[in-house]
Amino acid sequence: MSNTPMTGTQVAIAVADRSQSTTFALLHELRAETKAAIDAAIELAEKLGRGASRLARTTATRIDQATAQSITDVERFVSAKLARAQVEPELKKAA
Repeated sequence: MSNTPMTGTQVAIAVADRSQSTTFALLHELRAETKAAIDAAIELAEKLGRGASRLARTTATRIDQATAQSITDVERFVSAKLARAQVEPELKKAA
């Protein structure tokens, strides 16, 4: 490069060139950071979805177990009451 001073136009062109290079470099960085943030958000959503599915499955299992136990308990209760109802009239006849 020569020692000749740059003209105003040359300085403006050099500044514009440097500015556009910096601007596009920043745009590439912004694109990369945005992509990383979106990927992280998608991954979080997937994890939350899997967690919600596990919770729903566990809840359904516990509700099913509680319902099965309740039905069994009611069945035993009703059977015991029916057996007692059948025995009481016979006890009254015997007395």
